[in-house]
Amino acid sequence: MGSIGFAGLLLALMLVQARAGYLPYSQSAPPSQTALANDFCSIGGDDLLPSQNFCTTAGLNKDEPPTDKTCKLLDIAERLAASVVVPTGPAACTAMLQTSVVGPAAPVPLIDARPLPGTFVDLQFIGAEGPSAYWHWKHLNNFQLWAPCATSKASTTSTKGYVKNNNKALEWMRPASWTVLSTLWVPTSLYSNTSSPIATILTNSKTKQMTILIRGTQTLADLLTDLRYNLNSTGSLKFPGKTHQGFTELTNALWRNGVREALYSNVVKGSITSVSIAGHSMGGSVATLLAYAAQGYLLSQPKTKTFKNVKVDAYLFAAANVGNADFVEDFNDLVNARRYSFAFDLIPQLPCTPRMAACPNMLVPTPPSPTGFWEYASVGGLITMGPQMMPQQPTQWNFLVAITPCQAVRFVAATHSCSYSCFLSQFAGDLNNSCLLWDKNTPYGQGVVGGAGTYCAAGLGLFPVTDGAQYPEYINFAD
Repeated sequence: MGSIGFAGLLLALMLVQARAGYLPYSQSAPPSQTALANDFCSIGGDDLLPSQNFCTTAGLNKDEPPTDKTCKLLDIAERLAASVVVPTGPAACTAMLQTSVVGPAAPVPLIDARPLPGTFVDLQFIGAEGPSAYWHWKHLNNFQLWAPCATSKASTTSTKGYVKNNNKALEWMRPASWTVLSTLWVPTSLYSNTSSPIATILTNSKTKQMTILIRGTQTLADLLTDLRYNLNSTGSLKFPGKTHQGFTELTNALWRNGVREALYSNVVKGSITSVSIAGHSMGGSVATLLAYAAQGYLLSQPKTKTFKNVKVDAYLFAAANVGNADFVEDFNDLVNARRYSFAFDLIPQLPCTPRMAACPNMLVPTPPSPTGFWEYASVGGLITMGPQMMPQQPTQWNFLVAITPCQAVRFVAATHSCSYSCFLSQFAGDLNNSCLLWDKNTPYGQGVVGGAGTYCAAGLGLFPVTDGAQYPEYINFAD
């Protein structure tokens, strides 16, 4: 549940006011985080916004050049998002929510579906690959939960999965029978020597597998990476077309600081025969680029008796768009990817397609292109998780079709995180599934409210809501 999720949501709520000619906050004086939390219910008044087709509703992908008002709104949303603080350091260790993983001990390589279709719709196909997707998501989620605890002033870029001083008691719950080859760290801000683990590389000598897990947005530095969405074609890694500047720079850093060497030593010159890369949110976007780089690198290496063609599988959870149509065309031919997206999650809809406003004078400037837009496209391999596909409370999940200010934090938690845990849990029979939104004993609307499982974001106390309206009445925005 990263800051960028709040940025997109805040932008949506402010656009309600902007359409009426009123900006709730100024660019020069955005509210404090406390004031913002107290003001959630008044930002959008009584208006509701649809969570699908967000870019069109927000007016961010218009044909005409962006207006000054659009850029001001984007800037305010960025400044508000920058005020959201994610706890890090030793205190965060007491709130670690790592959980044991049921299901397979190791994932099965994905069926080679290249060139990728735009969307996978065969439920039998999706179900067959579900256990492997669950395995990647669950271990990735454990890594994400551990990262704030591990954040320290250590200057090292590689550890074996421990916090500072190799404290085994605070080790992240890595998969059994897997070895942590390295943990990659990045600075938490531009002005601090504090670093945070962002990715981990694991190997399994018995199954000859390697997996790379990349977490989502947690720090101010991550947020600045997210918001640098102007397209470029620079960096040591050469991608086709143009790609998101922030994600591209982070991908290059991970490549230089361990990923390339791990592939060379363990795959090209070692015994690994299967590679997978998984990421959530920002991590899913970086995983998109890293999977392209890794697959291209392995194909370029001379083949030997022990090293032949190795396929790279990519699991992209809630990933934002990363490039233009030229990049997408080559990616779909090269990488065997599955892009999981909950139907009402805002982040996979951003940056907007086919175009995103370019603005020079924001907290994070996105210098104007010649047309005033940056052209984005979505990679293939999409698996859309609709509310009806949730194993518990599908009726309640369907109410997330509407965004309401008073439920802003719950909306982000449910759509951008819990939905993925819930959907994938059914492929492993995992009852620690974050599926429940409403009190089991509070019937509402159609269908059965209760069911086996755990509440979404239970550790944060967000669910269930037992007083007042838990969500707005279902609204059909097509009417």
